[in-house]
Amino acid sequence: MPVVELSYERLAWLVSRGSSSSSTRVSRDEISEKLPYLGLDIESDDGDAVRIEYSPNRPDYATDVGVSLALQGLLGVSKGLVPLDAGPAPSGPDRIVARRAVAGVRPVITGIMARGGALDDHMLRQLVALQEDLHLGLGRGRRKVAIGLHDASKISGGFPLTYTAVPSNHRFVPLNETKEMTVSQIIKGTKAGRAYGHLVAGHERFPVILDGGGNTVSLPPIINSAMTAVTTDTTDIFVDATGVSRHAAEDALAVVAVTLRAAGFSLGRIGIGGGRNRTPPLETRTIPVSVGRANEMLGLGLSVSDAASCLERCRLQPVPQDGGGGSGGGGSQNGVDGVIPCLVPPYRPDIVSEVDLVEEIALGYGTWRIRPVLSPSKTFGAYDAASVTYDAIDMVMVGMGYVEALNPGLSNARILYEMADRPTPTRSRMISAVDSKSREHSVLRDSILPGLVENLSRNIHEEYPQKLYETGTVFLKAGRREAGSGKRPADASPVSERMHVAAIAAHAGSGFSEAKSVLQTALGAVISDASEIRTAPALHHMFADGRCAKVSVIAPRAAGDNRARGRRRVIGYAGEIDPAILSAYRIRVPAAGFEVSLPGLPPAAA
Repeated sequence: MPVVELSYERLAWLVSRGSSSSSTRVSRDEISEKLPYLGLDIESDDGDAVRIEYSPNRPDYATDVGVSLALQGLLGVSKGLVPLDAGPAPSGPDRIVARRAVAGVRPVITGIMARGGALDDHMLRQLVALQEDLHLGLGRGRRKVAIGLHDASKISGGFPLTYTAVPSNHRFVPLNETKEMTVSQIIKGTKAGRAYGHLVAGHERFPVILDGGGNTVSLPPIINSAMTAVTTDTTDIFVDATGVSRHAAEDALAVVAVTLRAAGFSLGRIGIGGGRNRTPPLETRTIPVSVGRANEMLGLGLSVSDAASCLERCRLQPVPQDGGGGSGGGGSQNGVDGVIPCLVPPYRPDIVSEVDLVEEIALGYGTWRIRPVLSPSKTFGAYDAASVTYDAIDMVMVGMGYVEALNPGLSNARILYEMADRPTPTRSRMISAVDSKSREHSVLRDSILPGLVENLSRNIHEEYPQKLYETGTVFLKAGRREAGSGKRPADASPVSERMHVAAIAAHAGSGFSEAKSVLQTALGAVISDASEIRTAPALHHMFADGRCAKVSVIAPRAAGDNRARGRRRVIGYAGEIDPAILSAYRIRVPAAGFEVSLPGLPPAAA
């Protein structure tokens, strides 16, 4: 999830700037209290600085001006639509013409002009961060859309601009370079070229934006020209959006436009033609929402006017209906069964249906005001036995100083197999997601411990000891043999789920004895007789040879079994992490840990 660092003082100034009253000033506490109710997670809060994590479907939250617009609505400082009036498309030279040469490469281009603003270093860095977040989210790694920011005053040849394709020997000075390079040299010799050159690979000609004098403005989706670099002295910004999807390009452009508008720039349209391109409309969409359905889903009793006010607090605009005396339609102003046509701004592509507007009504109402109501029932609930086991494990692990990790069930082959040095037969058993949208989340994990080692690698700059644990689900292909039993799982589903607990400790004195002790203490929370837990020397790909043990428990006897003790069952492995794995992750201290399936549940994977 993307993270942005904000300043409480700057946020307070930006939020108060939207008020018609010069005396309005929101406090730090008001902002801190309301941020989570915008769907933002506070990652850290240190003095004036606050780091927030936001959903990729809200790229307008990538800057403090974007967050301030939402806070203005929730705090009642300024409500309704944020104006995006960019005026009519110009008939003069301010235009872009797309040539037929780009039709088979990246045919889409759109753009807008932002004039008369001022950028400090803070805002400039946030604009660059917003640009990259749009590339990762809406742009799908720049494959669908790439955004370019340019100092309009530095476009030496002026408008009109031409979007065309050039051969690989075309030369210009790319951003952050001081000498001319050919397109081929840029793709092979620059960081941006190596990262994004594959998006236009296989073509004989490459897309460029040229100014009126034939000078290169940009080589999308790879890099801009050094000629138009944006600095803190820039007052007029030309924004281009190129790609393969017109809708995605216009959505991304709208996010940049509202951010620059809120930062103090005035917007101006650019005439765009050629191919199927058009001048960006920046128009609102109308989506109706039933107040009755909203009340049913949220458990509220809002009137039409109340629901309309909630939408306004989310910077949306309910449309007044004739004969209704106010917002809403299809019902009384004070009733609870009306339908509200709602105007949705172009920078909110995340709103696509009525259900999304119901969520906005909940946010505008204030989720902190919604109280849960238990459904009437004639039966009594009880804790699930597995939940009791997990809670007991959690209490013990936290008590021993371990921090809980929450890694996603979708991981990737690099973490699960390559870095963990998993054997080839196991690799053939991996469960991959079809048409995954992210390389980082493409394989269902069948083990937790590799993810914990990867977590440690991201904290090598922090103090030791570091102790992590996780209780979670792993996924196995049906037909895969259970550890130590030689039998196939009985699951009818092609994929079976197992609950595992894994832990790892990294510090100078970490070793097998510590891992075994922690394991026995943790399992002791759910096994009454510690003698039922046994360890024996074993080999395992995650652990160092000679410093690993398989972990087994004595399973309860089945009905009719006359043996004095039940069958011994392997549930996992413990030991010292293989130094080669630690070295690959650049972890310079020893680490030891374990991974087992929880007692009473299906056994661990080998």
